[in-house]
Amino acid sequence: MDDPLTNPSIDLKGRRILAVDDDRINLRIIGGILRNEGYELAEAASGEQALEVYKTFQPNLVLLDVMMPGIDGFATCRTLKKTYGDKCAPVIFVTAKSEADHRHKKQSGGRGQFGEVHLRVYPLPRDIDSKEKFFTDFANKSKFEKLREVQMRVGALPVYPTNALKYNLTWSTDGLINEYCNPCESIRDGARGEVPALEELEAFSLDGITYEAFNTSGGLGTLCDTLEGKVENLNYKTVRYPGHRDIVKMLVRDLRLGLRRDIMKDVLETAIPITYQDVVLIFVTVSGWMEGRLTQESYAKKIYAQTIGTRLMSAIQITTAAGICAMCDLLVDSKLPQKGFVRQEEANLADFLSNRFGRHYA
Repeated sequence: MDDPLTNPSIDLKGRRILAVDDDRINLRIIGGILRNEGYELAEAASGEQALEVYKTFQPNLVLLDVMMPGIDGFATCRTLKKTYGDKCAPVIFVTAKSEADHRHKKQSGGRGQFGEVHLRVYPLPRDIDSKEKFFTDFANKSKFEKLREVQMRVGALPVYPTNALKYNLTWSTDGLINEYCNPCESIRDGARGEVPALEELEAFSLDGITYEAFNTSGGLGTLCDTLEGKVENLNYKTVRYPGHRDIVKMLVRDLRLGLRRDIMKDVLETAIPITYQDVVLIFVTVSGWMEGRLTQESYAKKIYAQTIGTRLMSAIQITTAAGICAMCDLLVDSKLPQKGFVRQEEANLADFLSNRFGRHYA
C-alpha cells in the first residue's frame, strides 16, 4: 500500500491542535503523525494543564481524553465553554469509556450542551471507525431495503500468541477492563437493552484460524441510536483466540477483580507484555431484504503492523491514529458538521476512505 501520509490536499497552514491525554504513548503517536502532516501541536497531560495551555496556544481544535486524573475531559470541556463561549475551539473526545458511562455524563450535562463538535473516537478495537461506517452504509445508503440483523466481531490480537491468555496488551488497559466489566448495549428482537459482558460465547473460523467472540462493552458507539427501529438484531462482540474468555471471566467474576479494577490493571500490566506485532481483525455480517429476498453480506479485513515513515507502528496504533487524524482532516475541510454532536457514522464513507489517513482502512 502506498504511504497515505503524502500529498495532502488540505491547507493546514496555521491549524493548531491541542492534544490532551494522560497516556504518554497516545500523545506520542497522535502527536507525531499530526506534526508530520503540517499541523502545529501542543500537548497537555491533564485537564488542569490543558486549561493553562489553551490560554496561550489558542488552538483551532482540541483532542480531549475523557478519563484523566484530576479534572476529567467532560469537566475540562465545560470549563472551556464557560470561559470562551462561542469562540471555544471544537472538541473531539478521545475515550475508552463505555457507552453506558457516556450516557450518564450526557444526562448529567457533560455533553451536548456545549454547542461544539463532539466526535467520540475509540482507541480500542471496539472503537475502529471502519466497522461503524461499513454497516451504517448498509443501513442508510445501500441496496438493502430493510435490515434484519447486524453482527459485528472485532479484535486486536497478537500475531504470535505465547501465554495462556493468548493475548498481549496493545493499547489502553483501562479501556480493556471497561470492555470486560461494563454492560453492553444491543438491540434484540427490535428492543433496545443491555446484556452482560463476557457472555454469549461463540466460535468461528477465518482464513483457517479459529477464533472465539463474546459480548464486550462500548463497541456499538452510537449505532443503537442510529439503527434503532431499523434493525431487528444488532450486537457487538470482541474477538480473541480460544480459551481467553474463560480465563478473563474467572478473573472478573470468580476472583471479583471486576470490583477492584485497580488491582486487575496492575496484574495485567505486570504480567502481560505489550506487542507491536499485532493484527486488527474486523468481521461484520449484515442480513436483510434486497430486491424482495432475504440476503446476507459479510465484510472481513485484517490490518497488520507496518512501518509508517521510519517508525514501526502496531496495527491498533495505525487504525486508531488513522481514524482520529482522518476525522481532524474532515473537520478542517468542512466535510463534517461544524457544530453540535456528530456521530462517527455521519462521516461520509467515500470521504473517509479517500482521506490520506483513512486509506489505511480501504
